[in-house]
Amino acid sequence: METLGIKEDITYQFSKWDPNNKEKYIGEAEVWESTQNQMREILDHLELDYKEVDGEAAFYGPKLDLQFKNVHGKEDTIITVQIDFALAERFDMTYIDKDGQKKHPVIIHRTSIGCYERTLAMLI
Repeated sequence: METLGIKEDITYQFSKWDPNNKEKYIGEAEVWESTQNQMREILDHLELDYKEVDGEAAFYGPKLDLQFKNVHGKEDTIITVQIDFALAERFDMTYIDKDGQKKHPVIIHRTSIGCYERTLAMLI
């Protein structure tokens, strides 16, 4: 963002699940709340100025969207970091922990440039 000269133009959106629309998401409510609380702690520790938005999470976990206003004033996501606590279990992905026990990993999905077309349009 510094290289592109857009660091000051970025806003941060913490996209959370909507507990009133559970059919849109997979996983248990307790896991959603725990994961979102952990993510909030990280964002606060980093001292990011972010807004929380219900109902914008990925179906498998909360995410941080880095937003940039396009020429029409609409915020577009150009970078995203998503915490996926559900799909590893669904696809039976495992690792062996230090005690020799099988565990399901938490997967972090991220893009450094997001949608190329949107990013190029933003730069132009």
